[in-house]
Amino acid sequence: MAFRHDFSWEFKSKDEITARSIRAIRNHINFLKTDSFFYKEHLADIDSDSITSVEDIALIPLTDRNIISENIEKFYAAKPQQIAETVLTSGSTGRQLPIVFTEVDLDRLAYSMALLFNAAGISNKDTAQILVSMDYLSFFSMALYRGLVTLGVNTTRAGIPQTAAQQNYLSWVKPTVLVGVPSFLKKLGLKLAHEGFDIRASTVQKIFCIGESIRDEDLNMNNLGKRLQDLFNAQVFSLYGTTETSVLYGECEERNGSHSQPELVYTEIIDESGFPVPDGTPGELV
Repeated sequence: MAFRHDFSWEFKSKDEITARSIRAIRNHINFLKTDSFFYKEHLADIDSDSITSVEDIALIPLTDRNIISENIEKFYAAKPQQIAETVLTSGSTGRQLPIVFTEVDLDRLAYSMALLFNAAGISNKDTAQILVSMDYLSFFSMALYRGLVTLGVNTTRAGIPQTAAQQNYLSWVKPTVLVGVPSFLKKLGLKLAHEGFDIRASTVQKIFCIGESIRDEDLNMNNLGKRLQDLFNAQVFSLYGTTETSVLYGECEERNGSHSQPELVYTEIIDESGFPVPDGTPGELV
């Protein structure tokens, strides 16, 4: 697919983003009530025409992970022959769940990830190395690869390499971008340094971290993030995503907190009762 970051809603005015968001959620409700067995019941009391402001999105009932786990196949809104890829959730908060994607879903996911990398200054002039396992039906490794390729980045899928192999990759491929789990990247960096490889003088300029936090609650770099910056002499960025929602968040070049993408997700932060909290108040991301 062709990538045009200037097509993103984030370049629209606030009023236009609001109008498009209302239209999108109305269309989405109508689609789900027609094509998803679960949402036919779950949204039975919601009329799409009742959504007249973005605040009205709070009227839509929430869905928790237990409900998804117990009704996973009822959530599907595509015919079996339309499913192009199946992944599994990590299982870190319960049993693993199969999540399916159509070709359109995969294009949306690739566009979302491409937008995030583009906002961080990555372009087709870069060479990227994905140090994330591609097996076990991994969602994130698939999304990373599709996003980088959509952006036109020369991308290699190294997985979890041994230290000697990574030395060769750094010398041969000369990546400007690394993507991986920060604790693994730290371990790898320490081993490379111990074996005499000057990683601070490598071509790596930016590191994107998934799976673990590199910032504290005040958005300051934590010890793990600082260690990575020092080991590789590179800028460190955070990426966050969930398999169940296929939603992605990431930092731009300012590296001061993650961005959402208005054409792909409406983000709410809620309290324990499920109500949106005021700006600046901690809560649960939904």
